[in-house]
Amino acid sequence: MGPPIVATDVPGSRDMVVHGENGVLVPLGDLSALRQALLSVTGDLDRYQHMSEASRRPAGKYSREAVGDRLERLYAQASTH
Repeated sequence: MGPPIVATDVPGSRDMVVHGENGVLVPLGDLSALRQALLSVTGDLDRYQHMSEASRRPAGKYSREAVGDRLERLYAQASTH
């Protein structure tokens, strides 16, 4: 919900992280790449701030209110069929 995301490059993470834009994806099990990604994000204030701003944008789609609204619409659609 704000900090840059450093995650493994697996389904789910790819849904939220645009590599180099709002975070960094690293290969699964590659601890060296994970370390380097964390250092690259935290060691550059401008990059950190840019990624932080970018990571807030998609987070709104997953807020409690947004998800609740979508679920209500789905339940309403399902109950009419």
